[in-house]
Amino acid sequence: MGYKYYYRAGKLSIRKEPHKRNIRVYLKKQQQYKMSPEMTKAVRKLDQYTAESNLICKYKLETLKDVKSYKEKSIENLRDLYNERNRLYYKRKSMDVGAEKDVITEEIIKVTDKIKNTKKEIWYCNDIVERTNEVVENINYIEEEKWKKQNEKNKSKDKNKVR
Repeated sequence: MGYKYYYRAGKLSIRKEPHKRNIRVYLKKQQQYKMSPEMTKAVRKLDQYTAESNLICKYKLETLKDVKSYKEKSIENLRDLYNERNRLYYKRKSMDVGAEKDVITEEIIKVTDKIKNTKKEIWYCNDIVERTNEVVENINYIEEEKWKKQNEKNKSKDKNKVR
């Protein structure tokens, strides 16, 4: 790529030396900042929330019932994937060395990736259900506190009116 691209991206610094006719171009070093443990934890949590929201949008899950039904379907799909992988393991074990064995190994790798993704989605569903329950409890608690304060204000106003 040309220097112009790097310069516009902020990855180049250009130094003109007055006593020399040529211009020297240096690539800037990318600085990596060390994050604190709290920041690392917050970034992981943000990544998790992003993945969960992507899951909700991808499968159009609108209610908690939808999330639970999707989780059940994923668990059934996971069982099928485990069975398929085990079948491929036995099939590969019975074969001699050759190109067919490599093809089956590639299939095993693909199925293992699907298993990994399905497990993550199940974990995300569990987390969504847990956090939803916590959020509902917090909302109920806040509404209850608000109601109590409002009742206290009304009682104090009633007492002032009586006097």
